[in-house]
Amino acid sequence: MWRQFKNLRTMKKVLFLGGKIVDRDFSVPDVVKYLREQSQYLHSLSIEEIIDFFNALAIYWDNSELGKKYFLRNLSDFFKKDSLKNKLTVSFRGNYSVLDKVVDIGDNNLLFHAQPRGLIVHWLAGNVPILGLFSIFIALVTKNVSLVKASPKGYNDLVFLLNTLSNIKTDRVDGKIILKSIAVILVDNEDRDTHQELSLNADVRIAWGGIEAVNSIVSLRKSIFCEDVIFGPKYSYAVIDKESLEKDGEKLVQKFAIDVSVFDQYACSSPHTLFIEEKEKGNAEDFAKKLAKQLDIINSKLLPKGEIDSVKALEIVGLRAEYEFKGKVFSSSGTEWTVVYTEEKGLAKGCFSRVIFVKPVEDIRQLGNFNNRQKQTLGVALTEENREKYLDIITIKGIDRCPKFGYMTFYESPWDGLFLFDRLVRWISIHK
Repeated sequence: MWRQFKNLRTMKKVLFLGGKIVDRDFSVPDVVKYLREQSQYLHSLSIEEIIDFFNALAIYWDNSELGKKYFLRNLSDFFKKDSLKNKLTVSFRGNYSVLDKVVDIGDNNLLFHAQPRGLIVHWLAGNVPILGLFSIFIALVTKNVSLVKASPKGYNDLVFLLNTLSNIKTDRVDGKIILKSIAVILVDNEDRDTHQELSLNADVRIAWGGIEAVNSIVSLRKSIFCEDVIFGPKYSYAVIDKESLEKDGEKLVQKFAIDVSVFDQYACSSPHTLFIEEKEKGNAEDFAKKLAKQLDIINSKLLPKGEIDSVKALEIVGLRAEYEFKGKVFSSSGTEWTVVYTEEKGLAKGCFSRVIFVKPVEDIRQLGNFNNRQKQTLGVALTEENREKYLDIITIKGIDRCPKFGYMTFYESPWDGLFLFDRLVRWISIHK
């Protein structure tokens, strides 16, 4: 289904331009000039017309073969009309029509208008390239054009999904035209000069990825008026209190197994450690056994795991051997999934590839000691009383999201502690 591109050894190709799939060399100035010329079309659209377009896209995905792709469920749901209107309302102080015109949002002296920042340059991660569609689509919603530096590991899926927009046409928005506001390129990571050109042309730089990739991007020179938005690298984990375990244990096992399996834990929001508040010794180990069974079911029926390289396979085998002595290991016969039960304190190092650590904890407040700004998501199965009692204490030093089980890898607004919609506009104030 995904198109394969050829002759990419030079690693300086434009893959998507002018609303079409292409495969040719490019120059940064030419692509930037072309994209900036598309800004007027986006500016001519009302936010309601843009919302209707994305709602039509989400419905199209749901009714096609793409509707069977579990990892697209969140993307589709996020951009449906009611959801998108809600996200925009929260992000734009209760009145998202500020994107179209001057409005009153409650200040006694001022009116406001939100203008697009201009050219958004996205550097996408190789581990979960589909997540980059969120920043690309949010750029379109806020009427910005996008130059996307794709990863060589995931560009086929990305370009294919972008191209599906060409099948959508509403009363005012033609997908073939709105796609002209996006260009997708491949550039070798060692091609510092081209990356520098991209950076100097950006009005906003959005970087997804690991520490080395992000450091490389932020070290590039940029305009003094350019904004930076950094997504990653982050670590995520989860907790269950004893009351929730007793009441909903079976459902929690099923939902948490989904969180572990989606994206094979390579998303920054994927859990690597699960803490269980134990009322009686053995509860955490019992949960680990049940989780192993659910991971097996998911792998065989819902989300089969793809092939992994020999290095990762050896790492998993070595980790299993280590914890046969330091805890207990429940695993597939191959390297499809691994559950490690251990009483070691603290967070386990992320192995990825459906390897999850389950640990007992006496006092949930201890989790706050593990947090810093590198910790992103804490999946919570807590009673309402315990959410109120613990989450403020736990999240002082870190953690940006506390979703329910089953929703850990779902993109939300805010993300990584910021509202991306808001970061992609300039606020204009006007005296009443």
